[in-house]
Amino acid sequence: MTGRTRPQRILQEINSLASYLVNTGIARLQDYSIQRTAGKFTDVTFSTAKSVGAALKDQPYEQIHGLLIIDKAFNIEMIDNALLQFMYRFDERQMTPIALRSAFSGWTGGVSALADSS
Repeated sequence: MTGRTRPQRILQEINSLASYLVNTGIARLQDYSIQRTAGKFTDVTFSTAKSVGAALKDQPYEQIHGLLIIDKAFNIEMIDNALLQFMYRFDERQMTPIALRSAFSGWTGGVSALADSS
Protein backbone atom coordinates (compact mmCIF):
# COMPACT_ATOMS: atom_id res chain seq x y z
CA MET A 1 0.00 0.00 0.00
CA THR A 2 2.95 2.28 -0.57
CA GLY A 3 2.11 5.81 -1.63
CA ARG A 4 -1.41 5.89 -0.21
CA THR A 5 -2.39 7.99 2.75
CA ARG A 6 -4.19 6.49 5.71
CA PRO A 7 -7.53 7.98 4.58
CA GLN A 8 -7.08 6.34 1.17
CA ARG A 9 -6.33 2.98 2.79
CA ILE A 10 -9.37 3.23 5.09
CA LEU A 11 -11.55 4.21 2.13
CA GLN A 12 -10.37 1.17 0.15
CA GLU A 13 -10.94 -1.18 3.11
CA ILE A 14 -14.53 0.03 3.58
CA ASN A 15 -15.24 -0.24 -0.16
CA SER A 16 -13.70 -3.73 -0.30
CA LEU A 17 -15.87 -4.85 2.62
CA ALA A 18 -18.98 -3.41 0.96
CA SER A 19 -18.21 -5.11 -2.35
CA TYR A 20 -17.53 -8.44 -0.63
CA LEU A 21 -20.82 -8.34 1.29
CA VAL A 22 -22.82 -7.48 -1.86
CA ASN A 23 -21.01 -10.07 -4.00
CA THR A 24 -21.65 -12.84 -1.46
CA GLY A 25 -25.34 -11.93 -1.18
CA ILE A 26 -25.20 -10.85 2.47
CA ALA A 27 -25.83 -7.21 1.54
CA ARG A 28 -27.98 -5.79 -1.23
CA LEU A 29 -26.86 -2.17 -1.58
CA GLN A 30 -23.72 -0.17 -1.05
CA ASP A 31 -22.70 3.46 -1.22
CA TYR A 32 -18.97 3.54 -1.83
CA SER A 33 -16.99 5.65 0.57
CA ILE A 34 -15.63 8.95 -0.62
CA GLN A 35 -12.86 11.22 0.62
CA ARG A 36 -13.58 14.91 1.26
CA THR A 37 -11.10 17.56 2.35
CA ALA A 38 -12.30 20.75 3.99
CA GLY A 39 -9.89 23.07 5.73
CA LYS A 40 -7.51 21.07 7.86
CA PHE A 41 -9.68 17.94 7.93
CA THR A 42 -9.99 14.97 5.60
CA ASP A 43 -13.14 12.89 5.96
CA VAL A 44 -13.77 9.36 4.75
CA THR A 45 -17.53 9.00 4.60
CA PHE A 46 -20.42 8.06 2.33
CA SER A 47 -21.86 10.47 -0.21
CA THR A 48 -25.16 11.00 1.64
CA ALA A 49 -23.61 11.56 5.08
CA LYS A 50 -25.50 14.84 5.52
CA SER A 51 -28.63 12.79 6.31
CA VAL A 52 -27.09 11.18 9.38
CA GLY A 53 -28.11 14.18 11.51
CA ALA A 54 -31.71 12.98 11.32
CA ALA A 55 -30.77 10.06 13.56
CA LEU A 56 -30.03 12.52 16.37
CA LYS A 57 -33.50 14.05 16.37
CA ASP A 58 -36.16 13.03 18.86
CA GLN A 59 -38.11 10.73 16.53
CA PRO A 60 -39.39 7.18 16.87
CA TYR A 61 -36.82 4.61 15.81
CA GLU A 62 -38.99 3.35 12.95
CA GLN A 63 -39.04 6.83 11.37
CA ILE A 64 -35.29 7.31 11.78
CA HIS A 65 -34.47 3.93 10.25
CA GLY A 66 -36.93 4.49 7.39
CA LEU A 67 -35.47 7.93 6.67
CA LEU A 68 -31.94 6.51 6.57
CA ILE A 69 -33.09 3.91 4.02
CA ILE A 70 -34.99 6.45 1.88
CA ASP A 71 -32.04 8.87 1.93
CA LYS A 72 -29.57 6.01 1.35
CA ALA A 73 -27.64 7.31 4.37
CA PHE A 74 -25.39 4.28 4.79
CA ASN A 75 -22.35 2.52 3.40
CA ILE A 76 -24.02 -0.90 3.34
CA GLU A 77 -27.62 -2.13 3.47
CA MET A 78 -27.84 -5.78 4.50
CA ILE A 79 -30.49 -8.15 3.11
CA ASP A 80 -32.54 -7.77 6.34
CA ASN A 81 -32.57 -3.93 6.01
CA ALA A 82 -29.85 -3.48 8.65
CA LEU A 83 -27.61 -0.50 7.85
CA LEU A 84 -23.88 -0.03 8.39
CA GLN A 85 -22.22 3.39 8.49
CA PHE A 86 -18.49 4.15 8.65
CA MET A 87 -17.19 7.71 9.01
CA TYR A 88 -13.63 8.85 9.78
CA ARG A 89 -12.09 12.28 10.23
CA PHE A 90 -8.34 12.85 9.95
CA ASP A 91 -6.28 15.92 10.85
CA GLU A 92 -4.28 17.74 8.18
CA ARG A 93 -1.30 15.45 8.69
CA GLN A 94 -3.57 12.45 7.96
CA MET A 95 -1.69 10.26 10.40
CA THR A 96 -4.43 9.03 12.73
CA PRO A 97 -8.18 9.44 12.87
CA ILE A 98 -9.30 12.19 15.24
CA ALA A 99 -12.95 11.10 15.02
CA LEU A 100 -14.65 7.84 14.13
CA ARG A 101 -18.26 6.79 13.80
CA SER A 102 -19.20 3.17 13.16
CA ALA A 103 -22.94 2.66 13.39
CA PHE A 104 -25.35 -0.23 12.99
CA SER A 105 -29.06 0.29 12.58
CA GLY A 106 -31.10 -2.87 12.46
CA TRP A 107 -34.78 -3.62 12.08
CA THR A 108 -35.89 -7.23 12.33
CA GLY A 109 -39.39 -8.57 12.87
CA GLY A 110 -40.65 -5.45 14.60
CA VAL A 111 -37.73 -5.36 17.04
CA SER A 112 -35.24 -2.56 16.63
CA ALA A 113 -31.59 -2.30 17.55
CA LEU A 114 -29.42 0.79 17.30
CA ALA A 115 -25.74 0.83 18.18
CA ASP A 116 -23.31 3.65 17.65
CA SER A 117 -19.65 3.69 18.60
CA SER A 118 -19.17 7.48 18.32
